[in-house]
Amino acid sequence: MWAQIPFMTEWIDESRLRTTSTCNLTHLKLQMYRSIGDDIAIPLLESLQSAPLEVLVFEGIKDGSLTLISRIAQIFPDLVGLTLIRRENHIQKKTKEATWPHQSWEYANQFNGFHRLKYFEWNFAVPFDDVTPSAMLTFEELASGSNNTDTSFKEWDEPMSEYFDDTQSVTLPFAVCCPTLKVITLYSCSCRFYCGISRGPKGKIQVEHGYNPPKGHNEQDWNPSFLQQGWEEEPPPNRKIKAILDM
Repeated sequence: MWAQIPFMTEWIDESRLRTTSTCNLTHLKLQMYRSIGDDIAIPLLESLQSAPLEVLVFEGIKDGSLTLISRIAQIFPDLVGLTLIRRENHIQKKTKEATWPHQSWEYANQFNGFHRLKYFEWNFAVPFDDVTPSAMLTFEELASGSNNTDTSFKEWDEPMSEYFDDTQSVTLPFAVCCPTLKVITLYSCSCRFYCGISRGPKGKIQVEHGYNPPKGHNEQDWNPSFLQQGWEEEPPPNRKIKAILDM
């Protein structure tokens, strides 16, 4: 259970003092059905600061603070993959999109501390495929007696002003603050929405987004589910320790 995390933190701290062996933990996923605050999450991360962590998944954070991301970047600047899933209250058990307490660009500013980060996933609620008020223009034109108003049905794959799509504007600040980023994933209860980042010859940032993952992207590498039985194990002698804890 989530209440055991402080005891686990204490155990890790004591174990580090009693042994001279190195910690080979490179992949860690904490899946918590009841959210935990920074007062629990940050001490746990600090207890693991000697680990060569490459992929971190925190599924079930409460605060969604700038401080948490800043501390993660300070403790693990060489992370390659990071997933943060916020739960808005203790009643919420299912992972779905959530309202975070700050603007997306404020979180992006914390990412300049990462040196190798390629993948970031979170459940920040972004309005895409939500209807805009632009339909009111059609009503106004019809009410004024206009005979040139286009009332035809538009297919989903057509460029439309009738639907919000802020995914690109949300992604760009992260790409600027963290030049190594390749993929940002927006997580909802029903699907993942992928934003692939590329850079042109002169450094121009381009974002391609959609429900299909970018070419070469494997979700299993970054945030495996229990149905997928976790990360693939590696053989010794250079075995990496990859742990998934369901709490």
